[in-house]
Amino acid sequence: MSSETDYAFVEELSKLENMLVDHRRLKHLYLPNAPLPSPSEIEIIKYLISSVEDLTSTINRSVMSKHPRYQARVEHAVKEAQKYSLEHRRLVSPLRRIPVQIMQNIFVYTAQASGSLPNDDLPGNTLVLGRPPLELAQVCHAWRRIARGTQKLWRALPPIDLDKKHTEDSRYVTFLSTLIFCSDPLPISFILRGSNFTSISHPVTRLLAQNAKRWGLVALKIPLKGFRALEAGRGRFSALTSLSIDWGDCKEQDCQGAYDLFADATSLRNIRLRRGAVGSVVLPYKNVASFKVRGGVQMGLGDVLSASPRLKTLDIMDITGDQNMSMDEGDAGGVRLGTELSELTSLRICRVGYESLVKPLMEGLLSPKLSELQILLASDASSFVLWSTVRMLDRSRPATGSSLTHLCLRCWFQKQGEFQQLLHILPCLTHLNITLPGPMDIIQLCGSESHDENKWLLLPRLEVCVFRIEQSKAMTVSDNLIKAINCLARARCDLKEIYQFAASSRNAIESHLSVACVKKRKKDARTLLRALYIASPGSLAVALQGRLRAVYDEFQGDGENKRVGHDEGEGVDETVKEKIRVCYEPDVEHQVDFQRNNCKIVYLSKTNVIRRALKTQEGFSPWLLKTPRQFVNNGCLTSLDVAAGDRSWP
Repeated sequence: MSSETDYAFVEELSKLENMLVDHRRLKHLYLPNAPLPSPSEIEIIKYLISSVEDLTSTINRSVMSKHPRYQARVEHAVKEAQKYSLEHRRLVSPLRRIPVQIMQNIFVYTAQASGSLPNDDLPGNTLVLGRPPLELAQVCHAWRRIARGTQKLWRALPPIDLDKKHTEDSRYVTFLSTLIFCSDPLPISFILRGSNFTSISHPVTRLLAQNAKRWGLVALKIPLKGFRALEAGRGRFSALTSLSIDWGDCKEQDCQGAYDLFADATSLRNIRLRRGAVGSVVLPYKNVASFKVRGGVQMGLGDVLSASPRLKTLDIMDITGDQNMSMDEGDAGGVRLGTELSELTSLRICRVGYESLVKPLMEGLLSPKLSELQILLASDASSFVLWSTVRMLDRSRPATGSSLTHLCLRCWFQKQGEFQQLLHILPCLTHLNITLPGPMDIIQLCGSESHDENKWLLLPRLEVCVFRIEQSKAMTVSDNLIKAINCLARARCDLKEIYQFAASSRNAIESHLSVACVKKRKKDARTLLRALYIASPGSLAVALQGRLRAVYDEFQGDGENKRVGHDEGEGVDETVKEKIRVCYEPDVEHQVDFQRNNCKIVYLSKTNVIRRALKTQEGFSPWLLKTPRQFVNNGCLTSLDVAAGDRSWP
């Protein structure tokens, strides 16, 4: 009986060993880039896995109770069986059977995140491209097949530099041709560079011109003379929706004249121009929704706006113009009186001439749906900007009231009440970034503490308020202005627990940030911060003079009550109770956390924001700096920032 049992056990063990060795029918599934198992092969694999696991379980139970002499052989077979089962389970893993559509979406998302594909969600279809996602096709046969069949993956060509010799190689042209073929019939996107390219023919331009009907998002950074190499595509840009042309850094002799290559591209929605001193491009503006122009001279901007009835976003930067431009009806450069952009929601003007562009634009423009306005000019034109802005907003205001929510303006308030005159017509304003007004104007933002219904609140929806202080005037601010900012913070920011305004010293707008002072040798002092910069919305960063590390070294003691350079009996202002955290940009090289009086203090030795260190009076040291905390409060100002300096608008 024992011999029969042994024979049966050995037979089962041999059967298991043979199964682990004999799986030739599935060898092709283990080859590199092997295809997915067929449905019949999946059934075979599942049967083999089940059989091996059942035999392994039976043999394990038998060897432990009746056949200990086969222990070593069984252990080896069990290990092989576990390896066999794991390998075969991988073949039928659900991850290998994800639907093709889901895998395609994953591939496209990965390509967009890595920059290989343009992100359609970016405003204005910003074109930033990298190399094609070829790695996705090199993992396995299944991924290569899915990637090859995903046309969207290949619709973005890698950046092309016509100044490079390799772009003339036939292999490079074949590579681009393959990508264009794989993306058919979707529109293609590409960036074409070549600051010195003026040839009338090139292998790459011939290929691109042949496929002009599939141009979708295109950026051209070549001299205008280089457009001659693309002439074969004229009249076939039916799919072109976004066009960026940059000839600002090219030689003037290569850009003279007017070029109308894209005059028939009526599907254009987004146009970006970076112009040079000479040359122009004729474009269709009838359906354009976003127009951004930078550099060059004015030359017919009024005609552009008159021909753009569907314009929603307008950005004008660094444009020079004729100072003698008139507002006559026939003037091609000015904006005609009553020019209405009924769909315009965002207008940004930066570093342009007031007399040549801003004044004609603001006096002739009507934009009833405007929700964002930014005007940043040189300081010599600031005194005129306010008057033009108020007139334009008042003239464009519909019967239901202005819809403007974001206002960024650099201007001088020459008379008391000018600030109120501007804000009276903007009841929906939520974000205000403006040159620091006078104390009485700031007080008007505080509203009334009474419950009288006749007392109205200026800008009731205001959430973020930033006052800009020019570098030259940062040290000439009166105490009344400091008190007005103090009042605004208490009344509108709900920051009573965060802002503990110190008694100010004259000509120091930043003194309201000095929360408390260290008592040393029975003397008190207030630290005067010399300049402020905005680090991010809702936070306040400090730019200081001197060396910050030298000032803060004395606070870095070992014990809670030990600080180098101070007397043992020294105390801290007991009004400092709440926990405060000083937040700056994350690139901090050194910081020390110090706990005292339930107050967390973070000392920073260097950040991008902190340019200078504190200068203190001899014998005194700073104790604590506070920054405003954001509040998510319905109908309450969430952030109040005060900035100084001449930082350019981003």
